[in-house]
Amino acid sequence: MAKPHRMKSPLMPNNPLRGWKLTLAGILLVAALLRLPFLANNPHGLYCDEACAGYDAYALLTTGADRASTFLPLYTRSFNVFPEAIYQYLTIPSIALFGLNEFAVRLPAAIIGILSVLALFCFVREREGRDTALVAALLLALSPWHVHFSRIGLWPIIFPLCIILALYIFFKSLSQPRLFWLTGALFLFSMLSYQAARLFVPLMLIGLGLLYWRELWAQRRVVLPVCLVALLALVPLVQFWLSPAGMVRASGLIAPEVGTTLKNYLAYFSPDFLFLRGDSNLRQHNGQMGQLYLFEALTLPLGLLILLRRLVAPAGADWRPAAVILLWLLLAPLAAALTAPDTALRALVATPALAFISALGMQSIVKSITRLRQHQRYRAALLNGALAALLALNVAWFAKVYLLDYPQLSSRAWQYGMRELIAYTEQSAYDCIVLSSLLLEPQIYVLFYTQVPAATYQQTWMPAQRLDRWAFGRYYAFYLTSSFQLNGTCLVALKPAEMSLLAASGYAYHEIHRISDAYGQEHIRLVEVTHWDDRSTTPLKLANYGVPRVQDRPFAYVGDDWYAEERHGTQRWRWMGRHGTIALVNPTFRPVPVRLNLYAQSYQQAQRVQLTLGTEAVGSWDLTPAGAGRSLQILLRPGETQLRLEAEPGFDGERALSLMLLGAELREVTSDITLAPTFYPGVVFPRLEVTE
Repeated sequence: MAKPHRMKSPLMPNNPLRGWKLTLAGILLVAALLRLPFLANNPHGLYCDEACAGYDAYALLTTGADRASTFLPLYTRSFNVFPEAIYQYLTIPSIALFGLNEFAVRLPAAIIGILSVLALFCFVREREGRDTALVAALLLALSPWHVHFSRIGLWPIIFPLCIILALYIFFKSLSQPRLFWLTGALFLFSMLSYQAARLFVPLMLIGLGLLYWRELWAQRRVVLPVCLVALLALVPLVQFWLSPAGMVRASGLIAPEVGTTLKNYLAYFSPDFLFLRGDSNLRQHNGQMGQLYLFEALTLPLGLLILLRRLVAPAGADWRPAAVILLWLLLAPLAAALTAPDTALRALVATPALAFISALGMQSIVKSITRLRQHQRYRAALLNGALAALLALNVAWFAKVYLLDYPQLSSRAWQYGMRELIAYTEQSAYDCIVLSSLLLEPQIYVLFYTQVPAATYQQTWMPAQRLDRWAFGRYYAFYLTSSFQLNGTCLVALKPAEMSLLAASGYAYHEIHRISDAYGQEHIRLVEVTHWDDRSTTPLKLANYGVPRVQDRPFAYVGDDWYAEERHGTQRWRWMGRHGTIALVNPTFRPVPVRLNLYAQSYQQAQRVQLTLGTEAVGSWDLTPAGAGRSLQILLRPGETQLRLEAEPGFDGERALSLMLLGAELREVTSDITLAPTFYPGVVFPRLEVTE
């Protein structure tokens, strides 16, 4: 009987030592070509979170502190949330080399994406051999899901690389116990890379402990000290995670019902999400295909079947590595499922596991083809060619979508036009430039594109600047409403849809410039406001809509235990935890008598709140669902005084406050901040007023 003719796969030839190294180099080159070219311009724009990360990295490079003057922070302030600062530190070298620009901000993500491909090859080679490792590396290099986030200047891309390395070193440490120290360090570092790791890593470690408890117990003299040191290192991290600032994003997004969470979780494994449409957010996906390629609808189930068969392997075979990969896949979307059914960003850690599993399926197909008998070699060649053509067509479609279609589809999502806007305003001679807050955190672009020296900005920074009123130099940023008022001549940058607000506000104005992209889509309009129409009331000072450089009367801002959300076009604020603080600032050099009128309400039950002004207790306050008020006469000393509202233990209701600081004539608004829950539509919330 003739021996079967073994066909070499066009995807994975049976290479000698030198050949597989060339193949790996080619795969890494492909990964680089998909991640590095046109990095500054695709995605088409720079999102505000990227600009914020870039400016904080610039501040760290030049001053050793972020823009909020926090020295060497583990977490930085990104508007109303506190993300991990690891990416900012990684961005420092690229900004030092290339300056503060889009390419420098995104370059670390691209490099991390390429390194992830190499790390996955090393990990899979230890478990499955060289050929499967090369296929897995190729699939991750080509992955639309992974490529997309490798081109964005944000920190979540670090998380998958950390997990690949942590698991790779973990398996090596089973035979080299000293490596357990490195394993622990990598898992700990991964928990500093992205919020989703706070849930994924502990559950993965529990799974590894249960699967490999015999080996771990045998090396307890090393493992136990590693665990102890890791737990001690986690204490300050957990304290921050459980603080109002650390919980700010999770508290606003976590789904409250188990049924909703389960439905969200299952959606991440649906064909619609994986192969057809993917994430609906154009900042997180290209909008024209699934998170994976269509051909993986065949290879992924085959790979899963192979892993499941290994779980019931005959006695003597080690089924645990297969269990680890399946555990990885099952845990990956768990944090994402707590918030939404299609958030590709929060489930990004799944991409290496999916590439691994899909590689197993693809290798099984290739091996089946090579087992064909000699007289079937033409059929084998045809099948190999079809497989290669299918992969090539899928990749070509992705390249077409990402290079040609995606920039046009996503330019609004990526805030295209902010670079052009700041370039235009910097060439103008206006003393007053107003940026509508509907442009989405426009103030960070002033800092980023004008490269304001970090030391200068740190001297003027204050927590109030995370609100919706901001001022620096000649720039002001706030939400335009039908009643907003200005003095003098100003250049106003706004969205085209906001033009009606100018007429409603009674201004005389004329358009001077439009900012559009290469596809003809208008993004920003600039108008010159010359004077106030006589039909309207007396205007207020523009400084009252920001954090003025010089204040001559008391003002207020909320502390870090409040956070903002935007729902249905309205910016609202929620009080986190048991207490909330409001800073009352007297910028004069004399004590100022003020009257505080406080109103608030609780839900579900009555609740007593203790009031403290500075270090002095000023009494208690009984809140009910109907609302209640308190009036306090105080002498506000020069400087800043904290007003603290603390609920008694056991309170599980919501607190609602609205804060307004009024001048002596009750007309001159210095600060106007809405503080209210977001899920009680139609409820009119009372306010806290501070009046002289």
